[in-house]
Amino acid sequence: MNVIFFSLALPLYLLGAIFYEIYLVLRTAWARTWGTRVLALAAGIHAVALALRWWESGHLPLSNLFETLSTYAFLLAVVYLVVERYSGRKVVGAFVSPLIFLLFFAAATLPKNIDQLEPQLHSPWLGVHVGLFFLAYTFLALAFAAAVVYLLQERGLRQKRPGGWYYRLPPLAKMDNLSHSLAAIGLSLMTLAILTGSLWAKQAWGTFWTLDPKLNLALLTWFIYVLYFFLRRSWGWRGRRAAWVLVAGFIAVIFTYFGAAVMSPGPHNFLGKG
Repeated sequence: MNVIFFSLALPLYLLGAIFYEIYLVLRTAWARTWGTRVLALAAGIHAVALALRWWESGHLPLSNLFETLSTYAFLLAVVYLVVERYSGRKVVGAFVSPLIFLLFFAAATLPKNIDQLEPQLHSPWLGVHVGLFFLAYTFLALAFAAAVVYLLQERGLRQKRPGGWYYRLPPLAKMDNLSHSLAAIGLSLMTLAILTGSLWAKQAWGTFWTLDPKLNLALLTWFIYVLYFFLRRSWGWRGRRAAWVLVAGFIAVIFTYFGAAVMSPGPHNFLGKG
């Protein structure tokens, strides 16, 4: 039953992304309104699909790559809608909604079998630790999108030959502040995710840290975002240079997620099951 709702959500995510792109190019009010509405509808149907998946499997939908990609796309859609509501920066949806669709489309191409969790993963720590990581990745994805908007806007100013869509992008200072705020939330959540993972590891395996590639890549990604805040605060990095650090950080997030899922021989390899 859950597969039916997943199938219904996919074209809605695509339609929502199309509306956001129309809004970016034409600045039409109806596209802005319907982009938000369709994305919210897709997320609502997606929520039903995940709830049914949880009920049918008896555990959180985090047992394989299909479920984790799908959950990531859902969280990104929901958190973006909240950020859009309070920031009013609907044009950012033109950059976030295609990412949501691509994540969900990638999930849709994978086998949708329900896998059983390994015995050591049957723990309340699973929802806390993994949930914090995915929320962190969600906010860092939004910080990346805001940084991309900034770089496009700044490039148009430097070249003095902006396209028609250039005038529809938010002011540079506002995008710089937005990306900074989103990255701050993302780094805080990632810090909590690493700490809870260490506590869980100590409880389950008797050690706070192992040489698992997932852990080490996550720590490297954490350091990139710490460097972003250090450079911003101590060296006065703002604007373009800071935005590029956020782009590099999100590339590290993607590599940590997909690369470690393939390489990890330890307890994190359940995220990579197809």
